Amino acid sequence: MNTDGIDEQTLALMKTALELVCQVLADGQEPEVRRYIAERILSCAEGGDKTLSGLIEAGEVAATELCSTHGA
Repeated sequence: MNTDGIDEQTLALMKTALELVCQVLADGQEPEVRRYIAERILSCAEGGDKTLSGLIEAGEVAATELCSTHGA
């Protein structure tokens, strides 16, 4: 995952969003789960939404997708 071009403040918000989303998931510490959610959060930031609420929402959508495809 390439975070070049992402400023430090946005990176900190992305990390916070990732932790908040993953802490409520039973498998939120699994590397594959975290990677998928982090990629979606990164895409959100690259798309221009660098707000904490927007990044969390992107992570929650990713978590919902994972749950629906993996039956969790």
